[in-house]
Amino acid sequence: FDGKGVPKIVEQQAIKGNPKKRLGPGEKQGKKQMATVSVSSSFEPRSRTKASVLGSLVGLKKNSNTEESRSKKENENRWHKKIHRRAFLDNQSQAIRYGLDDIRLRMVNPLSRFVVPIDGGIGLENKVLSYVKEYGMEEQFDGIIIDIIHVSEYVWDVGTALFGAKSVLRTDWVRDLLEDLLDSKVEPVSYTHLTLPTNREV
Repeated sequence: FDGKGVPKIVEQQAIKGNPKKRLGPGEKQGKKQMATVSVSSSFEPRSRTKASVLGSLVGLKKNSNTEESRSKKENENRWHKKIHRRAFLDNQSQAIRYGLDDIRLRMVNPLSRFVVPIDGGIGLENKVLSYVKEYGMEEQFDGIIIDIIHVSEYVWDVGTALFGAKSVLRTDWVRDLLEDLLDSKVEPVSYTHLTLPTNREV
Protein backbone atom coordinates (compact mmCIF):
# COMPACT_ATOMS: atom_id res chain seq x y z
CA PHE A 1 0.00 0.00 0.00
CA ASP A 2 1.30 3.42 -0.97
CA GLY A 3 -0.04 6.91 -0.45
CA LYS A 4 0.07 9.13 -3.53
CA GLY A 5 -0.81 12.76 -4.12
CA VAL A 6 -2.96 12.95 -7.25
CA PRO A 7 -2.92 16.36 -8.98
CA LYS A 8 -6.31 18.00 -9.26
CA ILE A 9 -6.25 19.92 -12.53
CA VAL A 10 -8.54 22.93 -12.63
CA GLU A 11 -9.39 24.25 -16.06
CA GLN A 12 -8.00 27.76 -16.35
CA GLN A 13 -9.88 30.43 -18.25
CA ALA A 14 -7.56 32.78 -20.04
CA ILE A 15 -7.90 36.39 -18.93
CA LYS A 16 -7.00 38.88 -21.61
CA GLY A 17 -3.89 40.85 -20.73
CA ASN A 18 -3.20 38.75 -17.62
CA PRO A 19 -1.36 35.61 -18.68
CA LYS A 20 -0.55 33.05 -16.00
CA LYS A 21 2.81 33.74 -14.41
CA ARG A 22 5.59 31.17 -14.51
CA LEU A 23 5.85 28.96 -11.45
CA GLY A 24 8.70 29.85 -9.12
CA PRO A 25 10.95 27.45 -7.21
CA GLY A 26 8.87 25.09 -5.07
CA GLU A 27 5.56 26.24 -6.57
CA LYS A 28 3.19 23.60 -7.94
CA GLN A 29 0.27 23.95 -10.26
CA GLY A 30 -3.09 23.14 -8.72
CA LYS A 31 -3.79 21.07 -5.63
CA LYS A 32 -3.43 17.39 -4.82
CA GLN A 33 -5.83 14.91 -3.32
CA MET A 34 -4.44 11.91 -1.47
CA ALA A 35 -5.00 8.47 -2.91
CA THR A 36 -4.01 5.07 -1.53
CA VAL A 37 -2.69 2.61 -4.09
CA SER A 38 -3.13 -1.11 -3.52
CA VAL A 39 -0.77 -3.39 -5.46
CA SER A 40 -0.82 -7.15 -4.99
CA SER A 41 1.11 -9.96 -6.64
CA SER A 42 2.02 -13.62 -6.26
CA PHE A 43 5.62 -14.83 -6.12
CA GLU A 44 7.98 -17.48 -4.86
CA PRO A 45 10.53 -15.94 -2.50
CA ARG A 46 14.09 -15.58 -3.73
CA SER A 47 17.22 -14.49 -1.96
CA ARG A 48 18.68 -11.10 -2.73
CA THR A 49 22.10 -10.02 -1.63
CA LYS A 50 22.72 -6.68 0.02
CA ALA A 51 24.97 -5.79 -2.93
CA SER A 52 22.15 -6.34 -5.42
CA VAL A 53 19.74 -4.15 -3.43
CA LEU A 54 22.33 -1.37 -3.11
CA GLY A 55 23.08 -1.69 -6.82
CA SER A 56 19.40 -1.09 -7.58
CA LEU A 57 19.16 1.90 -5.24
CA VAL A 58 22.48 3.66 -5.75
CA GLY A 59 24.07 1.99 -8.76
CA LEU A 60 27.05 -0.30 -8.83
CA LYS A 61 30.33 0.96 -7.45
CA LYS A 62 33.04 1.89 -9.86
CA ASN A 63 35.23 -1.13 -10.54
CA SER A 64 32.56 -3.38 -9.02
CA ASN A 65 33.47 -7.03 -9.27
CA THR A 66 31.73 -9.46 -11.59
CA GLU A 67 30.05 -11.25 -8.66
CA GLU A 68 28.27 -8.04 -7.59
CA SER A 69 27.24 -7.29 -11.17
CA ARG A 70 25.97 -10.84 -11.70
CA SER A 71 24.12 -10.77 -8.38
CA LYS A 72 22.26 -7.60 -9.38
CA LYS A 73 21.30 -9.06 -12.75
CA GLU A 74 20.12 -12.36 -11.33
CA ASN A 75 18.01 -10.68 -8.65
CA GLU A 76 16.15 -8.17 -10.79
CA ASN A 77 12.59 -8.04 -9.54
CA ARG A 78 10.85 -9.86 -12.40
CA TRP A 79 9.39 -12.88 -10.67
CA HIS A 80 6.12 -11.33 -9.47
CA LYS A 81 3.06 -12.75 -11.22
CA LYS A 82 -0.55 -11.62 -11.56
CA ILE A 83 0.20 -8.07 -10.51
CA HIS A 84 -3.01 -6.19 -9.69
CA ARG A 85 -3.24 -2.45 -9.06
CA ARG A 86 -6.10 -0.30 -7.82
CA ALA A 87 -6.14 3.25 -6.44
CA PHE A 88 -8.70 4.75 -4.08
CA LEU A 89 -9.10 8.50 -3.73
CA ASP A 90 -9.22 9.62 -0.12
CA ASN A 91 -10.24 6.18 1.18
CA GLN A 92 -7.33 4.42 2.86
CA SER A 93 -9.52 1.85 4.61
CA GLN A 94 -11.20 0.77 1.39
CA ALA A 95 -7.83 0.35 -0.31
CA ILE A 96 -6.53 -1.90 2.47
CA ARG A 97 -9.68 -4.01 2.59
CA TYR A 98 -9.60 -4.38 -1.19
CA GLY A 99 -5.96 -5.46 -1.14
CA LEU A 100 -6.46 -7.99 1.65
CA ASP A 101 -9.50 -9.43 -0.14
CA ASP A 102 -7.34 -9.97 -3.22
CA ILE A 103 -4.60 -11.60 -1.13
CA ARG A 104 -7.11 -13.92 0.52
CA LEU A 105 -8.39 -15.10 -2.88
CA ARG A 106 -4.80 -15.80 -4.03
CA MET A 107 -3.78 -17.92 -1.08
CA VAL A 108 -5.36 -21.23 -2.07
CA ASN A 109 -2.36 -23.17 -0.76
CA PRO A 110 -2.57 -23.53 3.05
CA LEU A 111 1.21 -23.03 3.21
CA SER A 112 1.04 -19.65 1.48
CA ARG A 113 2.31 -16.64 3.39
CA PHE A 114 2.04 -12.91 2.74
CA VAL A 115 3.86 -9.72 3.63
CA VAL A 116 2.67 -6.14 3.31
CA PRO A 117 5.12 -3.47 2.11
CA ILE A 118 4.02 0.07 2.95
CA ASP A 119 5.46 3.55 2.48
CA GLY A 120 5.15 4.58 6.13
CA GLY A 121 2.16 6.84 5.46
CA ILE A 122 0.13 7.98 8.46
CA GLY A 123 -2.38 5.34 9.58
CA LEU A 124 -1.32 2.60 7.14
CA GLU A 125 0.47 0.30 9.57
CA ASN A 126 -2.21 0.40 12.27
CA LYS A 127 -5.01 -0.18 9.78
CA VAL A 128 -3.22 -3.06 8.06
CA LEU A 129 -2.63 -4.80 11.41
CA SER A 130 -6.23 -4.16 12.44
CA TYR A 131 -7.74 -5.57 9.25
CA VAL A 132 -5.40 -8.58 9.18
CA LYS A 133 -6.74 -9.46 12.62
CA GLU A 134 -10.35 -8.73 11.62
CA TYR A 135 -10.04 -10.96 8.54
CA GLY A 136 -8.52 -13.82 10.57
CA MET A 137 -5.33 -13.86 8.45
CA GLU A 138 -2.80 -13.65 11.30
CA GLU A 139 -1.42 -17.18 10.90
CA GLN A 140 -0.40 -16.54 7.29
CA PHE A 141 0.81 -12.99 7.90
CA ASP A 142 4.60 -12.60 7.96
CA GLY A 143 4.58 -8.90 8.80
CA ILE A 144 4.93 -5.37 7.47
CA ILE A 145 7.92 -4.12 5.50
CA ILE A 146 8.79 -0.45 5.24
CA ASP A 147 9.59 0.01 1.55
CA ILE A 148 13.32 0.70 1.15
CA ILE A 149 12.61 2.75 -1.98
CA HIS A 150 10.75 5.35 0.05
CA VAL A 151 13.38 5.28 2.78
CA SER A 152 16.13 5.85 0.20
CA GLU A 153 14.38 8.99 -1.09
CA TYR A 154 14.69 10.58 2.35
CA VAL A 155 18.30 9.40 2.66
CA TRP A 156 19.15 11.12 -0.63
CA ASP A 157 17.44 14.28 0.62
CA VAL A 158 19.56 14.29 3.77
CA GLY A 159 22.71 13.57 1.75
CA THR A 160 21.93 16.55 -0.45
CA ALA A 161 21.33 18.76 2.58
CA LEU A 162 24.65 17.73 4.15
CA PHE A 163 26.92 17.69 1.12
CA GLY A 164 25.12 19.48 -1.71
CA ALA A 165 23.65 17.94 -4.85
CA LYS A 166 26.93 18.07 -6.78
CA SER A 167 29.29 16.80 -4.09
CA VAL A 168 31.29 13.69 -4.97
CA LEU A 169 30.90 12.54 -1.34
CA ARG A 170 27.12 12.34 -1.41
CA THR A 171 26.74 9.00 -3.22
CA ASP A 172 29.22 7.17 -0.99
CA TRP A 173 27.54 8.59 2.11
CA VAL A 174 24.12 7.46 0.90
CA ARG A 175 25.45 4.01 0.05
CA ASP A 176 27.05 3.61 3.52
CA LEU A 177 23.88 4.69 5.31
CA LEU A 178 21.60 2.42 3.24
CA GLU A 179 24.00 -0.46 3.85
CA ASP A 180 23.65 0.06 7.60
CA LEU A 181 19.86 0.20 7.29
CA LEU A 182 19.84 -3.07 5.32
CA ASP A 183 21.90 -4.56 8.16
CA SER A 184 19.19 -3.37 10.62
CA LYS A 185 21.59 -0.88 12.22
CA VAL A 186 18.80 1.65 12.65
CA GLU A 187 19.88 3.16 15.96
CA PRO A 188 23.53 3.78 14.94
CA VAL A 189 22.26 5.46 11.77
CA SER A 190 20.23 7.90 13.84
CA TYR A 191 23.27 9.07 15.81
CA THR A 192 26.34 8.66 13.65
CA HIS A 193 25.36 9.48 10.08
CA LEU A 194 23.45 12.70 10.46
CA THR A 195 26.54 14.82 11.08
CA LEU A 196 29.07 16.18 8.67
CA PRO A 197 32.36 14.29 8.60
CA THR A 198 35.21 16.27 10.10
CA ASN A 199 38.07 14.58 8.29
CA ARG A 200 36.93 15.19 4.71
CA GLU A 201 36.45 18.18 2.51
CA VAL A 202 32.91 18.65 1.33
